[in-house]
Amino acid sequence: MEKLLVTRDGPVTTITFNQPARKNAVDLEMTMALKAAVLEAASDDSKVVVLTGAGVDFCAGADLKSGIDPGNNVTEYLRAYTNPTIVALREMPKPVIAKVRGVAVGIGCNYALAADIRIASRTAKFGQIFTRIGLMPDGGSTYFLPRMIGYARAFEWMATADIVDAPRALELGIVNRVVEDEALDAAVAEFAARLAAG
Repeated sequence: MEKLLVTRDGPVTTITFNQPARKNAVDLEMTMALKAAVLEAASDDSKVVVLTGAGVDFCAGADLKSGIDPGNNVTEYLRAYTNPTIVALREMPKPVIAKVRGVAVGIGCNYALAADIRIASRTAKFGQIFTRIGLMPDGGSTYFLPRMIGYARAFEWMATADIVDAPRALELGIVNRVVEDEALDAAVAEFAARLAAG
């Protein structure tokens, strides 16, 4: 089974994390595939990119059971693989929509934050859980979050590793829209079509 799926529907390219049994946690293979997919989407003739997860979750962060070990020179891993992927998302010359259902935690949350628009299902949950495993938040969150929600709230969220539900994420300004779970696919498709037509 491919760990990352890339599909095209007219002007919309969809990139899907595809390890639903592991809540779409990313390993090195997925991270490298994601960067390649983002770079390819940046240069193709699509007009909008949607980033999402297969099954019931967006992305549960790094797959620590796959050999991504915080004690195994995590700084070099971030510099070589994670950060260039975040940069590629931010440098995308077309809109990126994160379609978030289920969990978006750790680097999964930060992939969503790197998008231009975040549309979440009502049951989605967001988390900066790095302190739970003794890490400094990575993947751009220390840049994105203070600009989105202010320094004090960003620091509190990252320091406490609390989980934020979708309604609270909307209230804070982390997501643009919250829709019922069954309406998420249609809401994102409609918004992507609107952007593509613009």
